[in-house]
Amino acid sequence: MFKKGDSVICSDYGIGYVIAVDKTGAYPIHVEFQSDNSEVTYTSDGRSVEGGDITLTKENHNWKP
Repeated sequence: MFKKGDSVICSDYGIGYVIAVDKTGAYPIHVEFQSDNSEVTYTSDGRSVEGGDITLTKENHNWKP
């Protein structure tokens, strides 16, 4: 389970940081990425598309937005 403040990595976008977690919705996990400071949302289990592969996992790193 992801929570606000987790350091993460995505196979598509690289390293990032969970900036928000909604209590409802299909894509409750909000992540900001170092590569271009973009924000991407994910399902609660780390999928950028429902039914797709899990691309987001927790990863220790020092970057924060």
